[in-house]
Amino acid sequence: MINAATITTAIVTALEGHSALSALSPTITRADTLEDAVTVSPWIGVFKTEVEYDPRTLGRNPTQWEARITCRVIAQVVSLFTGEDAEDTLEAIVQAIMDALTNDHTLATQVDILVRATVTYLMAPDDPQGQYSQAADILLIWEVSTS
Repeated sequence: MINAATITTAIVTALEGHSALSALSPTITRADTLEDAVTVSPWIGVFKTEVEYDPRTLGRNPTQWEARITCRVIAQVVSLFTGEDAEDTLEAIVQAIMDALTNDHTLATQVDILVRATVTYLMAPDDPQGQYSQAADILLIWEVSTS
């Protein structure tokens, strides 16, 4: 069966090894608490959310199965200047994340192929202290199988 922790670890490794993302100096965490109040910026969190096994491949042979794993990569930024500054920084981070995770669709052979990637932008409420916060929730689905 699939060990989802090896896949989230591979995601973090791919992100930490990406030069454009490293240049933006984000804090990258795996399976950590979601930052409700953004105190670290920029911040990227990597989370596993679901493993869906193909029931037709289970129970026949313990070494042959297929699954899809869904992970979320959450990126958050805060700017003390403007909402546009926060948006521009967030978009640079999202682009670097997508580049890092689509350069190698197998995540260094941990998965077979990336089958879906969706970016949802999250709007933060106005902050009375003048902080502009923006976030993106990147949903990624990989297919994994043995043969």
